[in-house]
Amino acid sequence: MSLSGQVLDAQEQPLPYANVILLGESNQEMITGATTDEEGNYRMGNIEPGSYIIRISFIGYTDQELQLDLREDRILDPVKMTEEAETLSEVEITVKKPTLTRQPDRLVFNVQSTALSEGNMMEVVKRTPGILVLGESITVKNATPEFYINDRKVNLSSSDLLQLLEGTAASAIQSVEVITNPSARYDADSGIIVNIVMTKNLVTGYQGSVFGNYIQGVFPKYSGGTTQFLKNKNTSFFLNYNYNHRKINRDNEGFVIYPDDTWTSDINRNTWSQTHTVNFNFDVDFNEYNRLSISSNMQFLPYFKYLTKSRTEITPPTSQPFAFFNATNLSRDLRHNMGFNLDYVHTFKADNSKLMFNAHTTLYDYRRNQEVVNDYFREDGQFRESNAFKTRADQNTSIYTGQIDYSLPFKESGSFEAGAKYSKVFTESGLVQRIIENGFEIIDLDNSDMFDYDEQVYAGYVTFRKEIGDWDLSGGVRAEQTEVEAISASMTNNNTQSYLEWFPNGSIGYKINDNTSLYANYKRSIRRPDFRNLNPFEFFLNDNTVVVGNPALQPVFINNYAVGGSIGKHNFEVYFRQEDGKIFELPVQDNDENIIRYTPINFDV
Repeated sequence: MSLSGQVLDAQEQPLPYANVILLGESNQEMITGATTDEEGNYRMGNIEPGSYIIRISFIGYTDQELQLDLREDRILDPVKMTEEAETLSEVEITVKKPTLTRQPDRLVFNVQSTALSEGNMMEVVKRTPGILVLGESITVKNATPEFYINDRKVNLSSSDLLQLLEGTAASAIQSVEVITNPSARYDADSGIIVNIVMTKNLVTGYQGSVFGNYIQGVFPKYSGGTTQFLKNKNTSFFLNYNYNHRKINRDNEGFVIYPDDTWTSDINRNTWSQTHTVNFNFDVDFNEYNRLSISSNMQFLPYFKYLTKSRTEITPPTSQPFAFFNATNLSRDLRHNMGFNLDYVHTFKADNSKLMFNAHTTLYDYRRNQEVVNDYFREDGQFRESNAFKTRADQNTSIYTGQIDYSLPFKESGSFEAGAKYSKVFTESGLVQRIIENGFEIIDLDNSDMFDYDEQVYAGYVTFRKEIGDWDLSGGVRAEQTEVEAISASMTNNNTQSYLEWFPNGSIGYKINDNTSLYANYKRSIRRPDFRNLNPFEFFLNDNTVVVGNPALQPVFINNYAVGGSIGKHNFEVYFRQEDGKIFELPVQDNDENIIRYTPINFDV
């Protein structure tokens, strides 16, 4: 089934970038979602028949909820949003509202000194127009964006990124930029970028704050930290520290249909975590033409516990030697991620051009100890047998990059940029599984492995922008030579890849008058499979569910097209994205062994 409609503001004008979330009526679990386009329209497809709740939200407006029973494709009546208003007797409170600014290649959401700055980064991201957050998934225009902080890429997995966003205070944020058409200066794998711009202290002296937060849900969550600013004539220092303690509980159901029977599971998941997040930035202005900056984003998880309990019943029970089984999966993680940047900027006095150098390193260390127990029972409830094993997984990753950029502003409106970059990713991983028999641990050689991954990328780019009368032209091209070598103890041949690819992008805009303008954009980008997807380790969640990588994955090439414009206060855009070889994680069902293997594959339509 499909569901579509329109969202209007208080003046009954189309409201773009509002979040529309579809929830299950019984448990209010998030099913799917969408972001309204420039005309306030939204559409959601592939929805099962049932009863649902629609929740519509946008910053500065009261959330709207609608109940509906979906039995066929439906187009809902327009929903009019109501501006938030609060009146206190004999008290007048003035609050600065966040502002939204559209630029040719991005949306800029300014949140400094607003009510949003009282929470954490994740709360700001959820409220940013154009960004849709569903559970642990963050999307922009149905694509997963790359995250940058102060124009520097954040090298984190999706789960670690969420930890970072939830563990960093929003008081340190100046704005959030949703860059839908990044220039050739950015890496080719940055199709859409969310750049978080941190605030800087412009006033000489010291400022500091201490904050805390407590949320009582099913389980309590609490956090605390401090933000410090210090500036004198030539130097400035910023420090943010945050501690986050939380427990999360989730319940869900699942089923697998085999040829002779159906397996139905009730699953309970609990996560405990303690996270320390540290961000700092140190700037030195030697003079008005030379600046040195040192910055870091660090995350430490000394305690992370993940417990999954499930009960699986088999129908009909006579099809297997057991009728149901209980599975317990307990994992304890210890990990840290430390990223450091060294930047130097020299401004030439003659033409105000800039020469910029950047060196970056990320050090990531991960350890997991896993214990799995599966107890099997007959139809009459009598215990039949038990199977147990332990797993130790280790991963060490080092990322090194070096970049040089040159920027030349034209005397008339426009600019020219050129640069080069080298990056290296090296990962060492190990997995040891031990079977527990009669109280003794025996190494399972068939399910133990080692994996080394080495990726090097050599890149160069040129880009320009020029305004000619009412026309605004920009374009560029980036070339990237990629060298990959993956070595696994379980593979007979090493996985090597070597390819040179070109990534052009361009934009053209035309201003018809002060209230009307048009534009068109094009960009080619890449999504490389990372070492997590290529890693051939078989990681057992229980006896019948396995997560395994795919060493044969190939990079995905993406062509992005967009045409849009503005008429007065109304904006519109139509975009098309073509992905060659898109990667999906699919469940592969083994009917002979009754095993589900989740593995990523390239998929061409």
